[in-house]
Amino acid sequence: MTNPRELAVVVPVMYNFKGCMEMFNSINYSFFPIIIDNSEDNWGVAKSWNRGLLRAIELGIGNVLVTNDDVIYEPDAIHKMMDALATNGRMFTSALNTRDYTLSQTEAYDDDAEFSGFMVHPKQFVKKVGWFDEHFYPGYFEDNDMHYRMKLAGMSETRRTDAGMFHKGSVTQFWNGEDDGRVVSHAQFDRNKWYYKEKWGGEPGQETYKTPNGLGGSYKEWA
Repeated sequence: MTNPRELAVVVPVMYNFKGCMEMFNSINYSFFPIIIDNSEDNWGVAKSWNRGLLRAIELGIGNVLVTNDDVIYEPDAIHKMMDALATNGRMFTSALNTRDYTLSQTEAYDDDAEFSGFMVHPKQFVKKVGWFDEHFYPGYFEDNDMHYRMKLAGMSETRRTDAGMFHKGSVTQFWNGEDDGRVVSHAQFDRNKWYYKEKWGGEPGQETYKTPNGLGGSYKEWA
């Protein structure tokens, strides 16, 4: 029998507690749940993930699945992600979203990453690339920022393409309708995009800086 303290599952939840339970039920592995309740005070995505990772580190849990509440995992996905972290010094891996892609039939990896469902060795990961940048509030671009920092840190083969999950997408963002229910407003999205461009000298995929704002220092720092 697996040890529930071997794996923690960090999930921020604002409205979709039913979906969160469905996600938990799809995980075919014993785990310690760390629910970040944003229903009263919205911490934002980056801070929620950081709080969950910190809690797992404090508890001494070696593997952490950070996931959205609108994800369903294939029966063998968690085992495959655990196996990926156990080999070749990996400290990050993600599943493949079967909504958009076809699963590999054998073990395979690529350099993309799905931040709706990813697994890390939390202590090693934070030491290598730092915490998620909480200036991206309440959400959007915090994942692009971390993915770019991972590339700067030389991390590759980050997504296991035979480990499947289905991510519905934008359930929280449009909880009460396409416009009225936006958690992240157009203005907040534009501000985060501007911050990303200022920090890295270009939009995602067009970065020109190797350090925040091109001012030297470490890629692990926030701008």
